[in-house]
Amino acid sequence: MSAWSYQSQLLSREKHLVSIALTTPSFFSFSGVLLLILIWPTVAIAFSNAARAEPPASDAQIDFERDVKPIFAKYCTECHGALNQTSDLRLDLRHTILLGGTSGAIVSPGRSSESRLIDVVSGTDPEYSMPPEGDSVPAEAIDILRRWIDQGATGPDDKSLAEKPIPWSFHPVVRPNTPSGTQSIDLLLEQSLAKNNLAFSPEETKPQFIRRLYLVALGVPPSIDEVQQFVRDSDPLAVESLVDRVLADPRYGERMARHWFDVVRFAESHGFETNRVRYNSWPYRDYIIQAFNQDLPYDQFVYDQIAGDTSGSDFATGFLVAGTYDLVKSPDINLTLMQRQDELTDLVNTIGTSFLGLTIGCARCHDHKFDPISQKDFYALQALVAGVQFADRSIAKPLGPSQQTELAQWKEQYSDISKKITELLEIGRNRNITKQLRPAVSHDRNEELFDPILTNAVRFRILASGNSEPCIDEWEVFNEQGKNVALASHGSVAKVSSTL
Repeated sequence: MSAWSYQSQLLSREKHLVSIALTTPSFFSFSGVLLLILIWPTVAIAFSNAARAEPPASDAQIDFERDVKPIFAKYCTECHGALNQTSDLRLDLRHTILLGGTSGAIVSPGRSSESRLIDVVSGTDPEYSMPPEGDSVPAEAIDILRRWIDQGATGPDDKSLAEKPIPWSFHPVVRPNTPSGTQSIDLLLEQSLAKNNLAFSPEETKPQFIRRLYLVALGVPPSIDEVQQFVRDSDPLAVESLVDRVLADPRYGERMARHWFDVVRFAESHGFETNRVRYNSWPYRDYIIQAFNQDLPYDQFVYDQIAGDTSGSDFATGFLVAGTYDLVKSPDINLTLMQRQDELTDLVNTIGTSFLGLTIGCARCHDHKFDPISQKDFYALQALVAGVQFADRSIAKPLGPSQQTELAQWKEQYSDISKKITELLEIGRNRNITKQLRPAVSHDRNEELFDPILTNAVRFRILASGNSEPCIDEWEVFNEQGKNVALASHGSVAKVSSTL
């Protein structure tokens, strides 16, 4: 086969040029070299087209899926795609491209010269040039975008792809049509039961009713006298009267509060490895019980627990810090910051589950896959509670005249006691000066020697410590005979000012 016969094949199958050139002996002849020189510009163009999509001819119809969408995918959708929409602009769908973003429309179909999209990708806009980083959009791609807009910015109707389905829980409540004079809930239950060939259970007896009511509303069974009294009551409104009495019972608030405490992860200790007791958790507990017993309106119930410090319901804000709390922390600043984020995430999650009925924790790392909650929404909510800290604080409460008098008496006694303590401390300091005490305490053993003294108590005072609270593992006091008089078996009692 001659070199010129090869030429006809190469012109029709240019992509195989290299393999043919390397494996065909005729290319090493003069005519073969001449052929390669003659057709190389054509071949170079073919390889260039294989590496990138050549813009369609100026009179060809631009296809959105084939020609336009790949340009946005390569240069734009990292910031303006399905996951991120900077400036509320999304460029992976034709519908959202035509909608534009916060600054308005970016495409004017039929008029590319008036389209902001062309200005920013071509660099002619004095304020913005897109993309802000990385490779600029090449001229060939900009030409495709121009012609697509001039041709009317046509493409598929992908509006449905831009709309997230609304979860059933966000649909408006619609009251079903029921015959007048009937209880809709009973009718709906009856219809559902009928579909499964079922019916309501027989009406319960009075003893059964009062027992169930007490167990559900109060958490305890009724007494025998209460059952007998209800059974003997022939008043047509006996049931209503019984329910009113149960709802007025203080135990009702205690029963309902237990369910709420489960929802808001309330505990009377901090959790984690130390699990210290929360001695001041009871005000929030009592607030919740009182709220149920007083039938506090739900909107006020919610407001108090999130922002009660602005409405005089400081106790209610115990909701914010009712969860677990890591007292130990860490010397590693990065770990400490992560622990802080975990605290705030727990608080945001609890607000979502308790008041919104939503699990919003997924949005900590990404937009929620099911509910319409974005990562931006999650951290906006976190910003509202970012100032909350786990600590005890004084609660301002107005005092009556008798309480003010009592407080003044306590302050006077405290002043007298403080003076005596100051005097005793000064005596102790003077004695320490005359003693040659050890300047530091060993981490494993400390021994103090002094002349025998007749006393009924021995005090060991720690004047300073390092980075942690001092700890005493064993305490011994020996007399002249070598007897450990500090042992409890000898009648000694140990007391400390504070303990961890």
